[in-house]
Amino acid sequence: MYLDTDIILAIIEKDDWLKPFVNWKKISNPVISAAVLIELDLVVNREYGKEKTKNFLNDIKKLKIKIERIDPKDL
Repeated sequence: MYLDTDIILAIIEKDDWLKPFVNWKKISNPVISAAVLIELDLVVNREYGKEKTKNFLNDIKKLKIKIERIDPKDL
């Protein structure tokens, strides 16, 4: 299942407004694009600070979320 920035934030952040509506157990084969990863980096840095940004990629790795590369053909 392709996940966007809001879903990833809801899964990882304990106080996220969307968290009550996201059921991680029902998400199979989670995937994000490199573009979502960039957006997450910007949002997390802005909203939570650099220290949280450093840990964010580790959280994504722990959840085994696949990161799809962006192919120039797709652009």
